[in-house]
Amino acid sequence: MAQTTNFTAPSAPGPEGSPQSSAQSQPLLIIVNGCVGAVPHQDIHTEQQREVMVQRYAGIQNLICDIRAILTWSDVERRNSLRFCHRLSRDAPTTRFAGPSNPGQPFELLQAILAAICTGTNPTALENAIWAATEAASLVYGNAFRPVCNQILHALRALGMRGYRIQQLTNHAEAFLCEGNTSHENPASSLLTEVWPDFADGDEMEIPSGWTLGVSGILRAGDSQDHQINIRIAITRRFHDPERDTSFIELQWSRSEGSRWRRRIFPRGVLASTRNIVTLANYDIPVNSNNAADLIDFLDTFEACNMEVIPEAVVRDRMGWIEDTGNGGFLVGRHLVTGCQGRDSSVGTLYQAVEFQGADHGDEQLADSLRPQGEYGNWQNAVGSVRNLPRVMLAIYASFVPPLLTIFRARSFIISFAGPTSGGKTTTLGCAAATWGCPDQTVPGSLMMTWDTTRVGIERSMRVLNGIPIVIDDTKQARKPEDVSQAVYDVTGGRGRTRGSEQGLAATATWRTVMITSGEQPMTSFSEDGGTRARILEVWNSPFGCTSAEMAAFVTGLREEFNQNYGHAGPRFVAYLIDQRAQWEEWREQYNRARLAYEQLAGSNNVASRMAAHVAVLEVGARLVHEALALPWPYENGIRGLWDELTVDAAEADRAAVGMRLLLNFCATQRHRFEGGDAANNSSGGIPLQGYVGRWIHHATIGDPHECRVVYVQVVHDLLASAGFEPQSMKRMWRDRGWTTTNPGKTILKIRVAGMTTDAVAIPVRVIEELNQEGPHPALRPRGFPVDQRPQETVGTSREHV
Repeated sequence: MAQTTNFTAPSAPGPEGSPQSSAQSQPLLIIVNGCVGAVPHQDIHTEQQREVMVQRYAGIQNLICDIRAILTWSDVERRNSLRFCHRLSRDAPTTRFAGPSNPGQPFELLQAILAAICTGTNPTALENAIWAATEAASLVYGNAFRPVCNQILHALRALGMRGYRIQQLTNHAEAFLCEGNTSHENPASSLLTEVWPDFADGDEMEIPSGWTLGVSGILRAGDSQDHQINIRIAITRRFHDPERDTSFIELQWSRSEGSRWRRRIFPRGVLASTRNIVTLANYDIPVNSNNAADLIDFLDTFEACNMEVIPEAVVRDRMGWIEDTGNGGFLVGRHLVTGCQGRDSSVGTLYQAVEFQGADHGDEQLADSLRPQGEYGNWQNAVGSVRNLPRVMLAIYASFVPPLLTIFRARSFIISFAGPTSGGKTTTLGCAAATWGCPDQTVPGSLMMTWDTTRVGIERSMRVLNGIPIVIDDTKQARKPEDVSQAVYDVTGGRGRTRGSEQGLAATATWRTVMITSGEQPMTSFSEDGGTRARILEVWNSPFGCTSAEMAAFVTGLREEFNQNYGHAGPRFVAYLIDQRAQWEEWREQYNRARLAYEQLAGSNNVASRMAAHVAVLEVGARLVHEALALPWPYENGIRGLWDELTVDAAEADRAAVGMRLLLNFCATQRHRFEGGDAANNSSGGIPLQGYVGRWIHHATIGDPHECRVVYVQVVHDLLASAGFEPQSMKRMWRDRGWTTTNPGKTILKIRVAGMTTDAVAIPVRVIEELNQEGPHPALRPRGFPVDQRPQETVGTSREHV
């Protein structure tokens, strides 16, 4: 119900610009239900006077304030009256203001003054209206007055008025804010927490001018209740992504008093246009095309009003080290580990210096799964139960290695567990995944993936999980064998594909990680490329040894234990690394010493020598795990005991030797198809049904005369291609090692057959004898020595050291 107030009827205002149009004859007019009251300028000259006058009208509904007189008052009187009008609109929100251009359709204060800027107004009143508009903008929007000043300038130019500049208008508004009279500032009662006491993060935040906040929503000052946005919403943090050079805003919102406050980070661009901000409706924020502009204005004004108190932070769309020095911490899921406090890996509600914001929903799911569950002591007990199973411990130790790759400046690599089904390989991978997050594949966002994915999916997972292992189960689920072989190079290369964008090149993803994977066949079998062998540490057969019923029960129980207790050890380990940053250089030297020791064990085996770096980081990392986590059993260097097993197939990485064995095996088993190879057929003149594939003995005259075994080049090409080799590169490697006799500058030997010249691959008989292909233990030549220059000490080189 409207309150009753005594009014003094003023004299009617005279014509604009007339001598009677003075402050004494034209006070502000207040109209309530047809009754008119006057507010002379001398009654609102001071803050105290304005407070008394506002209290007279507080609570009265549907006031109309006629401000036409303001445009004829002096600067000081105009400014004091504007301050009064602003206070009136805030304490009596339904107040409307009538000006010379809208006497019959009252607006809110700023709109009424803006409407007064028209060509029909006399020059003095017009200039007063311009300055009054900038002053009202600073009252209503505080420090966010610049967009309104720009709107004023556009209005002037639309009317054909020149001579005003945006800097001139904004300077005037800023000077008005800085005047000694501070009535424009929000009083203590405008603190956000006084209106929303359950808003815990609103300390020192103020209600922006021009808005009314209630227990269930926000309303532009002066609007009817029908225009309320039924949500309590505020900006709580501002973010910058230094990698992408983009900005984000964190919003908190609640539907009503008593309901929980929710929070989410949004790109700033989403909150800047009416087309995009309506997508907030997906998060139960009641925004639509009708109120989108109002919500944008509120958030913009709120941010400007609280610029000094809204915290700023960094946002990242991937995890791992914030800085290579460790000073910025390490992001695990949504939790920033910065040192000793990381030992308690529970995620609190305190603001972090860095927050995770995924590029898509899958990234968010993954981040949510990297959190602690269950008890750390239970995880320790579960690990202790497999301490005597070196292959399982290898997987667990490997899960701690990714953060160390940056410290040691080491490359990414792969550990593959291969063997028959039901051997505990998936459980082994689960033991590794539990170091950081959820190992249960049935949970959305689980750290355990499967090979039923795409190359792009794996690449983006590695980018998000930078510094955290990527665990992928069961290679048989891969869509194509090529997907597995390509992943080897993607993982160990540490760099994503270069892709184009609409404007140029898209940013290239990078990572340091360890892939831990499994399958029924070795991962190296998916490719004949020699480079894959040095990138993979292959473990064959069941990691748990036997496959008895008793062991099966143990494996099942172990899997359940890790499914319920995970996510504790990884953050604790990283916290230890950060706390011991002064030891990084010493650790790096330990790694280099271990790498050199394993390279010596590799001997002349180049592939095993390249694998030495992977085994070295595992060895040093395993020792650091025991130091960091204080595991209740002594550290034993079980990694070194696995060296022979991990490198047993390294000789198979010598693709030139493997290809030559393939060719010589073909010769041995298909001797009857060679001209001069089968004495019985040759004596009787019989020719194989499909013709000869080569000549068993050929007398070559290039260099010193010698005997060769030649195979027609097309036969060699077909044989190599069917086994997955690239024939041209294979022939070049054979020539460079001195394993074939060739014409100068060529990779083949031209021979004459039946009066015609044909191309063939010619292998000297002495090379065949030295390679011992026809014996039970073939010996291969070390790389880099021609056939006739082999050092004496390499004659008996064993297969393991090639």
